[in-house]
Amino acid sequence: SFFFIYKEFNFLYFLPIILLSITIYNLFNYKEPDEVILIKDGNINFHELIKNYSYFKLINYLKYHHIRLDEISYLVKKGNRLVIIKDHNLSFPVSIILNGKIQEHNLLLIKKNKDWLKKELLKQKMLINDIDYAYYRKDKIYFIQENQI
Repeated sequence: SFFFIYKEFNFLYFLPIILLSITIYNLFNYKEPDEVILIKDGNINFHELIKNYSYFKLINYLKYHHIRLDEISYLVKKGNRLVIIKDHNLSFPVSIILNGKIQEHNLLLIKKNKDWLKKELLKQKMLINDIDYAYYRKDKIYFIQENQI
């Protein structure tokens, strides 16, 4: 029969166990989609682009929507969506802490480092682990803690 690999081994007995294991694995390994800046001021961030998106998909997307690179202030990938900000005068918020973890690639984009962030946290008398979300906008940091939500 098709369902027998060996005489005493029936695949159908193990199918529910396999499906349950996959479901449990996916539940515990779910990761919240991150915000990633792929283009800033018309310059492609190739380091993030390679990890998070396809160069050819991006170029085709821009061609399809008749958008030139030099028109883009920011292009952010949020989950599966691309968000384009064209206004060069707009100060776009950049996430720097998500769920108590420093977003180092975003710190580099705003030309800051971990030491600067730690000094700012000391001024506010805060710990990184206590912060759910922090973003940088117009030379200022905004913090959101769990008890503020």
